[in-house]
Parts: sequence; C-alpha cells; structure tokens
Amino acid sequence: MPKPKTTEAATLDLTFFVPGNQENPKGNPIPYHRMTQRSKWTKAAQRYLAYKNYIVKYALKAGLRIEKLTRNGTYELNVVCMFHGENHGDPENVRKGIQDALFQIAGDKHVWGMVTFVHGGRSGVHIRLCG
Repeated sequence: MPKPKTTEAATLDLTFFVPGNQENPKGNPIPYHRMTQRSKWTKAAQRYLAYKNYIVKYALKAGLRIEKLTRNGTYELNVVCMFHGENHGDPENVRKGIQDALFQIAGDKHVWGMVTFVHGGRSGVHIRLCG
C-alpha cells in the first residue's frame, strides 16, 4: 500500500511532558478557569494564566513554533494527565487549559483530541500535538 502524501502543514507531530505546575513540579496540573474582563485579576485566574505560560515554556523547549500554527487549522491534541492523590481538577478541563495555552494566537476552533488520566507516580501531563 503506498504511503499517503503529506504536506508541510501536516508534518507536525510533537510529544512532550510537563511536570506538575508552575508552583510545584510535583503538584497536580491546573484545570481551565473561566474568566471575564473583571475576574481575570483574581488569584485563581492569575494562577491559571501563569500555568498557561508554564505550558507554553515546555512546548517551546520541545520545539513547537507557535507562530507556525495556522489560524483555525485542524490539529489533534491528546493529553494524558498524571495526578497525585484524589484532589485534582477534571481531566477534560486540564486539556482545555492546555489547548487554550497552545492556541492563543491560532485559535482552537478545529482542535480535537482526547484525554486520559492515571493516579499515582509522577504528576504532570504528557502532551501530543499533531497536525
């Protein structure tokens, strides 16, 4: 069977690990936090915004060029959340926060994927981005 043709836009396949959160590398990942113009100055919102920057830092270290993500392009974002203990955010909301972090400029209208989670071991998120 012949290999399918690929274009430059379809060659993104990046996998990386982000430990814990910006406050504690052994802490649990931080879930999405809904904000308004007024509420974005609260402590919880500032913590979430800092976590988004933390995610971007690791994405850049892994080789992601955020400016190369095409506006409203189709991407697959799969996340494995690794939690320590039972006190953690909803895994779907953790994925949403990661999606917001990586697609701040390009827009996340056509980003799809799945999330799974495990308890025990090292806290953090395994991220795979394809497109």
